[in-house]
Amino acid sequence: MKDLVRSTWILFETQVKRQCTSKRSLLVGLLALAPVAVALFVLQVRPEDELSAPIASILWMIMGQIVMPIAALIFGAAIISEEVEDRTVTYLFTRPIPRPALLLGRWFSALAVMAGMFFVSACSAAWILAQAFPESTGADESFAWSLPLVLVMIVGSGVYSMLFALAGVLFKRPMILGLAYVFASENLLLLSPMVPGQIGSLTIQYHLRGLVSGIGGEVWEKADIFRRAEFESGLDAGITLFFILAFAGSFGVWILNKRQFELTA
Repeated sequence: MKDLVRSTWILFETQVKRQCTSKRSLLVGLLALAPVAVALFVLQVRPEDELSAPIASILWMIMGQIVMPIAALIFGAAIISEEVEDRTVTYLFTRPIPRPALLLGRWFSALAVMAGMFFVSACSAAWILAQAFPESTGADESFAWSLPLVLVMIVGSGVYSMLFALAGVLFKRPMILGLAYVFASENLLLLSPMVPGQIGSLTIQYHLRGLVSGIGGEVWEKADIFRRAEFESGLDAGITLFFILAFAGSFGVWILNKRQFELTA
């Protein structure tokens, strides 16, 4: 156990430094700036007589449904598949380190980088929108009510990225599967009026919405996007997301220990 923790920490430190200078982080960083750009645009074009707007719904649709899943997919799908494509996975596995450390160390580093990006992006976008629509929520309170969004985005990116890392262990093209899940399966199960409401609970988005509306306070409870359907309590949503993360991580570690990676020329 001590070797696993030590190896995970070493890989975490190494990968954080790599992530901060990688093209992947630059791409996700630009993606994380999109909500800020949208907020600035809204600030410039809003009508003078418009003093309120569904700020929470706008932020969740941009960040919770688009930015966070894509960022988690970009980072998560590369956790193992990048090592395979770079042909470094066999070298790492010949070193005296536990195999699970590769998955856990790289996952924690990706999560740390995403958390920093989401914090800056969400708080900045919330403050700008609060300036544009002072009647929706006080500008002085924008930091307080944007923190639940940041927390839920970190939780969501952790769950999504671990699922996509698992896909990288099992399949050669995890990005394709991830895109299909995020933009096809989840939208179909959660948003389609033809699908019964209980089926939506099979999606990550369903539980994330329950979590943010449960812990976010009045601003998030009254958001239009959360009042359209019945969601579980924040506690139930958090427990469900934890079990999904634990299952994906445990299964990924088990497969990683069993699988023999064959690298073609």
